[in-house]
Amino acid sequence: MPTPRSKLAEQVFEQMRSDILSGRFASEERLPPQDVLAREYNVSRTVIREAQSKLASLGLVRIDQGRGTFVTKPDPSQILKPMLYSLHIDETSTRELIECRYHLELVIVRLAARRCTQTDAAHLEQLWEAAMEAAKRGDIDSFSREDFAFHHYLAVVSRNRIFARIVDTIRDLNLQFLKDFSRTEGAVERALAYHRRILDAVAARDVEGAEREMLEHLNDIVAAVRRHYRFDLEIRA
Repeated sequence: MPTPRSKLAEQVFEQMRSDILSGRFASEERLPPQDVLAREYNVSRTVIREAQSKLASLGLVRIDQGRGTFVTKPDPSQILKPMLYSLHIDETSTRELIECRYHLELVIVRLAARRCTQTDAAHLEQLWEAAMEAAKRGDIDSFSREDFAFHHYLAVVSRNRIFARIVDTIRDLNLQFLKDFSRTEGAVERALAYHRRILDAVAARDVEGAEREMLEHLNDIVAAVRRHYRFDLEIRA
């Protein structure tokens, strides 16, 4: 049975929103033409138009007739954004960020493993490969954005818009942390290995396996933060 157009538009909207909020599309960057996006997402141009219209309603893109569709900065009035803009990475905010991620991402990955489609798995694979390429280039900033995009898309795959929005709100703080943490010894290699195992478990719809791999990933981050930053973290599942 064909997927309804409205559902396809919602799926494309979520993928494009994830790409914009993760920084894959820069502010004021012109998006590819609709026919190119239609081929990329394997949908009709009508579906692309509907997805872009929803992005525009949230202030994430600007549609200029005759010129194209351009990425705009996310509206800072989104829930929790004003508070998070004022935070900087120090011991307190790092502890709070990791504590938030520790508990939130275990729930997200279980739901993602239950609800993952072949299309979702393919997009996660693309994100993992993009992170691998950034790592090979030694481009830590790009790697950090791809790292965040991977975790954000797991929230999208969970099919819970509240979880996806919460992950959106901690983007800036998370990227501050990732850009610094990813420069510590072995962090990039370990993240890629954990993401690979998480991806495989989610794609196989192995709920327990996905949660186990995510827990190991988060425990590794906690241990590394203690080791490299000498921060006092007491976080348990």
